[in-house]
Amino acid sequence: MHEYYLATATKDDIPSYDEEWLLDEFPDESLFNEEYPYLWNYEETIYINYGDDASVWRSTPSIITHYVKGIKSIDEYYLAVPENSGIDTSYVKEQDIFLTKNGIYEWQKTVIPEMSDISAYLWNFERINYDTGTFTTTAPGIIGIHGESNFFADIDNQSDFIAVD
Repeated sequence: MHEYYLATATKDDIPSYDEEWLLDEFPDESLFNEEYPYLWNYEETIYINYGDDASVWRSTPSIITHYVKGIKSIDEYYLAVPENSGIDTSYVKEQDIFLTKNGIYEWQKTVIPEMSDISAYLWNFERINYDTGTFTTTAPGIIGIHGESNFFADIDNQSDFIAVD
């Protein structure tokens, strides 16, 4: 799994995959600033199929934040669960962890959990950290399905997957 970041001057057009995205690296202020205030993100996942075949999937790029002086970093959180909808986040300040609001699942920071036939849906969200010690989060979305090598449809809160050769 890889995270890609790109800052743009406008939010009107989704950037193409051919642009100069940063791989697994949050852009510094020379790239993400008042002139280029929109920070885009997408995920790329490589699925190993049975045999020697592999498929690469990319989520649709989306804006995850607007430039504000003092953005320090972005943390990635992952969760593999049976549910394909209704997954959310709830912050537990005392433990500095995120749980689902029903408290059943704990989100994993930077570690991608192993998926299985039971925990088939891989979810992701970003935590945007500011110099002030505060943060905001993006909405969770599905970024992968165990055993699937083709696009799927009609699942709430999913990212759009695009097959890449």
